[in-house]
Amino acid sequence: MGLLLSHFAQYCAPSSKPLMHTAYYGLIELKVESLLERILEEIRPNPRKVLEVRAVADRFLERTGKVAREIEPEAEVFLGGSVRKGTYLSSEIDVDIFVLLPPTLSREEFERVGLKIGRRVLEGYDVVERWAEHPYVEGKAEGLNISVIPAYRTRPPKWKSAVDRTFYHVQYAEEHLDDELRDQIRLLKRFLKSIGVYGAEAAIGGFSGYLCELLIIAHRSFLGLLKAGANWRPPRVIDVEGHFEGSPEIPLQLFEEDPLIAVDPVDKGRNVAAAVSRLSFSLFISASHAFLSVPSRLFFEQRPVGREDLRPSLAKRKGVMGMLFHHGALIEDTLHPQLERLARNLETRLREFGFNPLRWDTYSDYRSSSLLLFELQSLDIPEQHLHMGPYPYDERHETSFLQENLPKSIHVWITREGRWAALKRRELTNAVTALEKVLQDVEIIPRGIRGEVSETARVLGTEDLTEAARRIEIVKPSISHFLGRKEFWWTDQSHEAP
Repeated sequence: MGLLLSHFAQYCAPSSKPLMHTAYYGLIELKVESLLERILEEIRPNPRKVLEVRAVADRFLERTGKVAREIEPEAEVFLGGSVRKGTYLSSEIDVDIFVLLPPTLSREEFERVGLKIGRRVLEGYDVVERWAEHPYVEGKAEGLNISVIPAYRTRPPKWKSAVDRTFYHVQYAEEHLDDELRDQIRLLKRFLKSIGVYGAEAAIGGFSGYLCELLIIAHRSFLGLLKAGANWRPPRVIDVEGHFEGSPEIPLQLFEEDPLIAVDPVDKGRNVAAAVSRLSFSLFISASHAFLSVPSRLFFEQRPVGREDLRPSLAKRKGVMGMLFHHGALIEDTLHPQLERLARNLETRLREFGFNPLRWDTYSDYRSSSLLLFELQSLDIPEQHLHMGPYPYDERHETSFLQENLPKSIHVWITREGRWAALKRRELTNAVTALEKVLQDVEIIPRGIRGEVSETARVLGTEDLTEAARRIEIVKPSISHFLGRKEFWWTDQSHEAP
């Protein structure tokens, strides 16, 4: 590890390289460039694929325009997303078609018309209704994911929905990207997917495709971004167009809670990186350190999840438990915050019972089941525990402590350090039993999922989790992800330099 960190420190500070090591560092950089070129050959779509994808996109764009004008004569359509910008990966292709609707439509009518157009366009295909700020329709057609997304036809800064900016985002990207930068964006996307921080969805809290484009435009290359990112500290401000060049403190005030601030070139009042959580921010910094230290193709690979036998892993970890419940189809951006709120409430109550929750995570297929996983220091705790009280010269608190603890404690005394103490008996010593009791208080369950949790929730200990993993689709990959090492770059010793 010391060697890795030493190598990283030297690699990231080219101005401090000793002259006699110039050839060595030149060789390292050549190897890195060779690795990145090999990765690009794998993830860059070939010319034939590009033509095929664009042909499908154009057919659906034409169909969308025809359907949209039949339903709303003033509608206009345009192709957006990575297919329009030419930044998609060969194995992951989404076609995003946007329908611009008149700004005079009410929000209710806007959503109704948008969904009607989407359903008509994708009639006959396997269709699902998605939800960003508002609903849209997505379907699988000719091997591609096709989304038909409504937006208002507005001019900046008079936005009526978050998607209204997309038309201008596309224009900005097309004005600033060339083929080399498009390849650098592909490398960044693949890197972010591998470390688990690509996507602005609430469940990921990561980097959106548009943010990837801005980061590469700002730093001009994938390696340039990693070298900069390795030195990021929160809050980090990236203002590509220099909207706040003379007043750098303003974005810090506007977006004071955000670790990464990327000022939108087409709307200076918006942070393109608002979705990036502190976890994703830190994961990116750490992965940048590690790749610059020991470049490896592992940073561009997807690790299989959910294939291994969970029993040995669960046997080693004595404090893993879960709470599973069932529900109908729910919108991701609505459900995920409720799952997180519930998990925090349960964590607080477990701590009040004397357990020591170390971490938690939430999982859902958004169709039928959701799972909350917790890791505690131990699922079982001693029956007796020590509760420290005030000093006797704090008379008000002394009286309160004695009134509360004398009737219920095994023994109450003043310690050699001069403080009151009470030896108490716990009501519950098993975390599974404690969580079952906690869930009886329906007020801690967010209203949006209160009925489903109250009616279907099951608390799962180690054996229950192993059994559920064999029967319920969501459980095994969730546990595998929870127990796995996300920070593979420092814990997986199998990676090798190119």
